[in-house]
Amino acid sequence: QRLREQAPGIRLRSIFKPIEETVSGLASGRIDVALGFLPSLETGIHRRTLFEQHYVCAMRSGHPFADKALTFAMFESQDQLLVEYSGSGHQALAKGLIDAGLRSRIKVRTPQYLSAPHFVATSDLLWCAPAILVETLARYYPLVAKPLPIALPKFEVALYWHDRFHRDPANKWFRDFIADQCQSN
Repeated sequence: QRLREQAPGIRLRSIFKPIEETVSGLASGRIDVALGFLPSLETGIHRRTLFEQHYVCAMRSGHPFADKALTFAMFESQDQLLVEYSGSGHQALAKGLIDAGLRSRIKVRTPQYLSAPHFVATSDLLWCAPAILVETLARYYPLVAKPLPIALPKFEVALYWHDRFHRDPANKWFRDFIADQCQSN
């Protein structure tokens, strides 16, 4: 809504590419900006932190643990869903689950976040995901978020762009617009 008000003629296209294609797309101008937790983009690419984030455990609202404080014993007794995206910093999440002894409990692996709530809402799978994502998805899916009973590091969601477009007025305007929206929410 705010983008339409400030730039009514703008057109957006969101894409999901492997990290190598994201880097080359940023360099060529086919991609204006990348958004997320993408530490592998930090070489030769400008970065602006938008906000800090932490992980939570998502489950369906009717899950047997939905109305209880989630303990480690409860957590480790359940099958897990893991979103995997090569090049993202969320590999720390997979490492945290494996370090907690849950490798055999990872039953579903998917490369995209937006398929995860469909699995979770119709099963007893647990899903460790960024808190802001679960909070947003819970408006549309029957999801409940619980604090994680394992220690995982916080992370930063950032905006990335190539040096070639660092001073480009349109690119700079768009980066500032995105940052302003993140600050106002």
